[in-house]
Amino acid sequence: METNTVGRYVQGASGRDYAPHVARHNVALSALPRTMTITCDPGSNGHMIARMLADKMKVEYHDGSILDAIVIESKMARHLMERLDERHTGLLDDAVYSILSGHPSFKDDYLRYLNIVLHKIVTKGGIIMGHGAHLILDIPEVLHVRIIGSRSRCILRMMKVMDISQNEARKLYEEILRNRAQYIIKQFGSNIDDPELYDIVINTDYISAEYAVRNVLSCHSNNNIHKMSA
Repeated sequence: METNTVGRYVQGASGRDYAPHVARHNVALSALPRTMTITCDPGSNGHMIARMLADKMKVEYHDGSILDAIVIESKMARHLMERLDERHTGLLDDAVYSILSGHPSFKDDYLRYLNIVLHKIVTKGGIIMGHGAHLILDIPEVLHVRIIGSRSRCILRMMKVMDISQNEARKLYEEILRNRAQYIIKQFGSNIDDPELYDIVINTDYISAEYAVRNVLSCHSNNNIHKMSA
């Protein structure tokens, strides 16, 4: 039976490599529960698709709970960890975070605890929303999914779902899109739109959430074979 050390090492700002305690031993790949990472554009139905996948796969859905787990693991103030989370509007310089937190490598701490939290999820299986999980979890059983949509259709969805004006939806769309892109660049030095970072990219402009779910599950069922033979 093939084994592998779970997870990709994440290099922090100081140049040190981090791997969570749960990843320091070999784990039988075929024994790992099913896990997916979902990275989506605002208004693309990404969150709906993720929750539907969690229901179909009978695993937990992880989004805001990831920050909660980081706070518990790190024992650091929530308001400080929130400053580095992808939902925060505007990422400050590392030097500012270091002053606020009293830790010279605050960003490194965040990445280290994020790494630990994500790998703990893998041991149980789950659907993980955002947080750069597709860059941290690099093992065959984890399928990395990108959900996108055209700007116009995403804004229309947001208007309908949130019952807001076109101008409000446009501003919110651009703000969320910008924050997510900045988070990936700031924390990982990567481009969120790079298709090579994902196993499957789905444009939901003309397909339903149900159809997207069926296609993702189909890909996931053969994911290990595909990745191992690539």
